Amino acid sequence: GESTTTLSLPTPDLTSLTTPEKQGYVFAGWNTAVDGTGVDFDIDNLPSANTTFYAQYVRAFTMTAEGETTIGISKNGTPDWTPDLYYSIDDGATWTQWEVGTTTVTLDQSEQVSFYGTNKSGFNHSIGVYQDGSYNVGGIFYYFTNSDNKVSLSGNIMTIVDGFSPTNTVPDYCFAGLFKGMKIKNADQLQLPTGMAPYAYAYTFYNSSIEKAPALPATTVADHAYESMFNGCTSLTAIGNIPATTIGNYAMRNMFYKCTHLTTAGNISATKVGEGTCYSMFYGCTMLETAPDTLYAKKLYNTSYHSMFFGCAKLKKAPVILATDIPAPTTASNDNDAMEVMFRQCSLLNEMNVRFKSWADYSSSYMATHLWLEQTTDTSTSIFICPSALNTSSRSTSHIPTNWTIKYIPELWFNVHGGHWIDGTNNVLHIEY
Repeated sequence: GESTTTLSLPTPDLTSLTTPEKQGYVFAGWNTAVDGTGVDFDIDNLPSANTTFYAQYVRAFTMTAEGETTIGISKNGTPDWTPDLYYSIDDGATWTQWEVGTTTVTLDQSEQVSFYGTNKSGFNHSIGVYQDGSYNVGGIFYYFTNSDNKVSLSGNIMTIVDGFSPTNTVPDYCFAGLFKGMKIKNADQLQLPTGMAPYAYAYTFYNSSIEKAPALPATTVADHAYESMFNGCTSLTAIGNIPATTIGNYAMRNMFYKCTHLTTAGNISATKVGEGTCYSMFYGCTMLETAPDTLYAKKLYNTSYHSMFFGCAKLKKAPVILATDIPAPTTASNDNDAMEVMFRQCSLLNEMNVRFKSWADYSSSYMATHLWLEQTTDTSTSIFICPSALNTSSRSTSHIPTNWTIKYIPELWFNVHGGHWIDGTNNVLHIEY
């Protein structure tokens, strides 16, 4: 008769695979598509059919010298942690451990240094923020330094968090203060993750000489995450869109504070904001001419837009303000001032466009829009566009300046996504996108 023998084949040990290498890059796993858009390799969920996986890489975080410069890492205060960091000056061919407080690297023009690390709990764990009425960076953290000439930043910043498997998961405070005061030319090729955490980028470029900022891809921004991120960056001239639709408490407070050469700001897509979200966001940006087209949030909170454009002396057209739910002070001591001094000292401002139908006032001295248009252009050529239900008889810099011309939006108007308005006087329809 016939006999049958069952053979047991050994299961391949996939845990011992040699990590592939690509010069100047960090290995980021396997995927069924060459471009990484397929299915990731999961050792606990192996495919049931023959499958080919392709190695995925990300460019390591890299600094490129614009001239001779020496790179170092300093610390503010006395951290109780030390970053685990490695560097390469030969495009990733060899890596050397960085000894914080000892290691420095000197680069000539166009030379590069790349970094990776294992700092899954965050490169930084704390930062100093708003304290005792002043803004400072007096916390405990590490930050890069350089001498003489500028550097440009590129690559995936997450490689200094987890160089063996960089992800989009960002720990709290991770990049806070990281490039404080550094001589930076461009960072527009620096890749930031879509992930987010509280204080993740607080003061990241504070007082640096950065000229071009990185894209900000996060769709949700945690509390304080972008606070003072570019505060004092006087060489920054333009910033792109902020695509996040939900932005937390104080998330963008002082984000571009006194960026005195900033002329153009991209769109802010947030439909949900919190307390102090845009507090002093563009304060003192004296060259700002192009502001975000629209502020989409319908509901505001205490200080949501407080002093947002204070001192933007070249700004002529304010963003369309779609907010209709605005808190008013409930007592004389209550501080619900969602838009207090929002456009104060915008001396060329001559167009406002709002959607709220009533003023959020407690009294003639306490209101959500207290002095919001003080020291703006007070002439008949300045236009205030608003719903016809809004009381426009109260003329002051806390409501509508005395000589401004009113243009009403009829009750029958529609709003596709926010934008402009229907001019009932001139019978012109402006469709909003």
